[in-house]
Order: sequence, then C-alpha cells, then structure tokens
Amino acid sequence: MANKAKSGVYQSPLNKLFTRQQPRVKTKKNMAKLLLTYAENDNQRIAQLLSVWIDEKAK
Repeated sequence: MANKAKSGVYQSPLNKLFTRQQPRVKTKKNMAKLLLTYAENDNQRIAQLLSVWIDEKAK
C-alpha cells in the first residue's frame, strides 16, 4: 500500500482512517494533505479543549 505509515511512527486513529480511506474517496492531493494535517494534530486539539473545560469548571 502506497499510503502505509512507517513502522514505529505514531499515527492517531483519525490519521489512519484518512490514510486508509483516501484512495477510495478519490480526494484530490491538496485535500488529502489538509485532512491528514487535521488528523495528525487531533490529539493536541482534544487536549486543548479538555484544558479549557477544566479551567471553566474550576471557576
């Protein structure tokens, strides 16, 4: 498979899904890159959102 990740490199579940589904959906190259970018940063966005919620609850 051409989109297979290198072993030993962490990939979020969302990133894996986009990588696996991209050939089937026939997305354009730029859109595929954008989706993968969002998928790779998924854990950071979730952590930031949780932090905001915890801060709001502490007030």
